[in-house]
Amino acid sequence: MKTPGTVLITGTNRGIGLGLTRHFALRGWRVFAACRRPSEATALRAVAAAHAGRVEVLKLEVRDQAGVETMGRELLSRTASLDLLVNNAGILPGDDSEAAGNLSIAPILDAFDVNVAGVIRVTQAVLPLLRKGSNPRIVNITSGGGSLKATSFRRHYSYSLSKAALNMFTRRAAHDLKPSGITVVCVSPGFIRTDMAGPEATLPLDEATEVLAGTFERLGPEQTGQWIDRFGQPSEFAW
Repeated sequence: MKTPGTVLITGTNRGIGLGLTRHFALRGWRVFAACRRPSEATALRAVAAAHAGRVEVLKLEVRDQAGVETMGRELLSRTASLDLLVNNAGILPGDDSEAAGNLSIAPILDAFDVNVAGVIRVTQAVLPLLRKGSNPRIVNITSGGGSLKATSFRRHYSYSLSKAALNMFTRRAAHDLKPSGITVVCVSPGFIRTDMAGPEATLPLDEATEVLAGTFERLGPEQTGQWIDRFGQPSEFAW
């Protein structure tokens, strides 16, 4: 029986990435779930065991160019094509005390290395497989913190700056890859209860990731270059 599609998800050891892995597997997708330390990803390995033959775990450190390229080659040996890439891996370095005149450069560079350069590394490594996919899609997980229309500045400088840059990469990549039939969007998933979001988050993880998985399945070329919410509608934060 043919699967609905093949998806690579990054940052799957917990939170949104773990939830998406579970829901895509339940929807019958073949899922490649990438994380930094598979041996320590107990919850992810449990999902993989529950969906044996459907969920495969890959080692991936998005900061490491050589490691990303190795992952790309491993993926090429396991599948002939890729229908969906979800760039979910991200970090929130620094703290909320950051302010102009009191900024540390180190957390900003860390955020860009993972949240921007990491996305670029992974995307480029798997583009050959996406070009062979059915209705190929790239989803970059973003945040309202990266919006130039933002009126609330609760989020860290480093995180906000990196997400704004990720949004620009999404727009540029959507333009460049449109002739190849590859849809590229950025998605604000909402204030989901994860370790990164903290105790103030209101959306249940399982409920939110089920909605996100359905939205990603329905994405099409007419949406390329857009910033959407978890329901597939234009985000209130764009741009």
